[in-house]
Amino acid sequence: MRILLTTLSSIVLIYALMCMVRIILTWIPNLSYSPFTRFLSSICDPWLNIFRGKKWLTMGSFDFGPAVAISILGAVSALLRGFTTGFHFGHLLALIAGLVWNIASAVIVFIVILLIIRLITILVSKNPYSNTMFEQIDRSVSSLVGNITRTFTGGRAVSYKAQLITAIISLIVIDIIGFFVFGIICNLFEAIPF
Repeated sequence: MRILLTTLSSIVLIYALMCMVRIILTWIPNLSYSPFTRFLSSICDPWLNIFRGKKWLTMGSFDFGPAVAISILGAVSALLRGFTTGFHFGHLLALIAGLVWNIASAVIVFIVILLIIRLITILVSKNPYSNTMFEQIDRSVSSLVGNITRTFTGGRAVSYKAQLITAIISLIVIDIIGFFVFGIICNLFEAIPF
């Protein structure tokens, strides 16, 4: 039974890696229609499409659905592997809590990186608002950045650069606090004796 569970865990993990490669290849136009990409598409897209385009997983033009799909596969792989080492209910709860935090943290880190890149372009570019890509980023994050800034400014008007800095610092603090809070929660779940 242990061998079967270990094998299934490995298969799910390999599938998750294939889905990750599939997503990366969509970013490379020259490889989008290669035979290998079409092969991966036929295998991975049925799973990835379940999560694509969900309103609660999108922010502007950014779709976090595929990242959630891969994270779930990783959790399933860990779950199957856990059954081989005396798995218990508390471990399942800890795994679910860890999955929720890993997804949330990955999204936060992605947004922080995006905001840092945008802040750098404002600081070094002579005309930081003329680029189409920058406009797309601004449209995607403006609502989030504005909401975070208003929490600290009480609605007082501040520059976009100041808004970005405020959002970056706030999200980093949230990520750090979340790391410790979910760590405590996972430890409490692991301590459940059944």
